[in-house]
Amino acid sequence: MNVDKSIIWNYAVGLFLCLMVILMTRGQRSRPLPVFPHKIREIGFAVAILLIDAGILLLVWTHLHFIMRAIALLGHKLGLSNPEVVLKLGNALFVLPISLFIFFMCFWRLKSNRKTLVSMTWKDGIIVIVFLGVTTAIAFLRNQIFGLPNTNLFPPFSLASILVFVFQFFINGWQEETLYRGYLVPLMLSFLRSPFLSLWFASIFFDASHIISFIYGFQFGPIAWWQYILFCIFPFQPTGWVFGVLYYRTRRVLPGALYHTYLLWGFPFVR
Repeated sequence: MNVDKSIIWNYAVGLFLCLMVILMTRGQRSRPLPVFPHKIREIGFAVAILLIDAGILLLVWTHLHFIMRAIALLGHKLGLSNPEVVLKLGNALFVLPISLFIFFMCFWRLKSNRKTLVSMTWKDGIIVIVFLGVTTAIAFLRNQIFGLPNTNLFPPFSLASILVFVFQFFINGWQEETLYRGYLVPLMLSFLRSPFLSLWFASIFFDASHIISFIYGFQFGPIAWWQYILFCIFPFQPTGWVFGVLYYRTRRVLPGALYHTYLLWGFPFVR
């Protein structure tokens, strides 16, 4: 797949999905965003949570060879042969406790509006369903344009696949959307007073947290500091912008969490 064309494709799709969110949420009554009475103290708390998250990711990826051995042993004990399933389930056992810790810390701080993290209206549900269908169609179209195969790593509705989706939801979808959208977006908004800048800065933190996995997981190798900053501001996959707009327009975390999970879980079936 040509890198230049793929980047253009990713940004075009990201912009299209953001516009979809805006059009689908027109006329909706805006719900209030969380309010932080002690903003400076809250910044310190946010920095601590982000450092914990980054530290855990660094620890996992720098010691991946030990973790992979443990995961392989786990798969052997459970009688699982598919490496994708074994990897995701093993990742859940290592990362799930930390993910739940980060989620509940944000839940504790969002005293004024915790319903934004755990509730969803039927209109939000329709938006999620539409997004799943549109994203799947776009993925198939991408494969046709760039000549990529449609490979099913494991049956979408098997027990293992359902378990993987549940684990991915708690590890990535719900936890990351709670931290980077449900918590950081209103916190940034209380300082910047601009929805656009608040969503952008939250996306920068979101993308920065994935730099470690890109370096170790995709073998990018060490990168210069200016490349690091550029990657955070203009990511290869601008999905953080879509998640941000989805949160800001619906004022809920769950729609973005479900969509986020699907991108991690469903795309192996269509790429």
